[in-house]
Amino acid sequence: MAIVESESDLMMGWLMIRTFYNSPSIPDYSGKADALIRLKRAMRKFMREQPPCREWIVKDYYDGSCIQLEQLPDELDSYTEDEVQEWFMWNRYMTATPSQYDCTGQLFTNWFKLTRRRGHWFAYHSIGRDV
Repeated sequence: MAIVESESDLMMGWLMIRTFYNSPSIPDYSGKADALIRLKRAMRKFMREQPPCREWIVKDYYDGSCIQLEQLPDELDSYTEDEVQEWFMWNRYMTATPSQYDCTGQLFTNWFKLTRRRGHWFAYHSIGRDV
């Protein structure tokens, strides 16, 4: 029985599947297909058990910085915009610690914008990287 318990197990499973299908040097054997089926089922089970995604990358600059859209926690649905903004500043806002060295690689918030959709609070969050 294949066991997938973490993201690294999932990545290893995909690597194994790609290797089995793309490498002609691996000989066929009687249990190969069954082993791949068990592995795929374990991977699907792991993916189904994951909570739904609450953040999406809107724009990626491929240097570690991006703009993401994040659904804020459901507890904030009854809050006003000012209360949600204060919550965001305490919980999601990122500041880079000043350093005498250049290119520290720290993440920081460039800007954010709160919006309300389908009764939930969302935040467009521009994240920069000190490079």
